[in-house]
Amino acid sequence: MSFTISLVHRANIHIAQAIEWCSIQEQDLEIRFLKSLDKSITYIQKNPFKSQIRYRNVRVKFMRNPKFGVHYIIDGQTIYIIGVFHTSQDSSKW
Repeated sequence: MSFTISLVHRANIHIAQAIEWCSIQEQDLEIRFLKSLDKSITYIQKNPFKSQIRYRNVRVKFMRNPKFGVHYIIDGQTIYIIGVFHTSQDSSKW
């Protein structure tokens, strides 16, 4: 079964904010973030049901370095990435 990945507009905003945050925190952290994000999205596309549902049918694939979570929903053959949040952020933003 093949799944298509779609990033919603809000997720693109979250990713841009994360890149900006990473660039302020540590040299080359934004590069590690982007590599980790790419690996996480590839994993999600290959194994969409392996991450647990955390809230309202939203699954979260946690990245390790830096510590962000990729929030997504599955609708038929499409995986919608709806947000990317640092794990220390208030969960009410999710």
